[in-house]
Amino acid sequence: MIEYAVLRSFAGAINFLPIAASSRIASVIGDELRANHLVAILIDQWAGDEGLRGRFFGEETSTTSIPVRLSMKTGCALIPAYCIRTGSGRYKISIMPEVAIQGETENDWEAQTTDALNRLLEEQILRYPEQWIWTHRRWKGYNAYHGKAKS
Repeated sequence: MIEYAVLRSFAGAINFLPIAASSRIASVIGDELRANHLVAILIDQWAGDEGLRGRFFGEETSTTSIPVRLSMKTGCALIPAYCIRTGSGRYKISIMPEVAIQGETENDWEAQTTDALNRLLEEQILRYPEQWIWTHRRWKGYNAYHGKAKS
């Protein structure tokens, strides 16, 4: 666990670069990884037909596999991190151990590793349910896929 105050002391060295949706996303992320920069990707988003079908809290949904694919392609580490509110204006950043690429065969590493990341996120949400704020439909079911999402 790293205290937020410690991170704030490095604020001048941290450059947050939100990446807007465009055809250059992969290029920008690749540039950041080659520069040995941290790239954070939120996985508790509805990923539509670009995501993998799977379960989140037991419900069918679509989850992005971009972090897993980036790790497999570039060798970058998959490091889950969570921000935990500890009081008014106080936070603890929880940085977890690296998640290894999982899977028994060449065809299941993407789904199994994405599923493992979802299970870790579920554990954090169950530990701090009052801190998970969600305002859009995370679970849209298979009907929202229109048969396009990868299985």
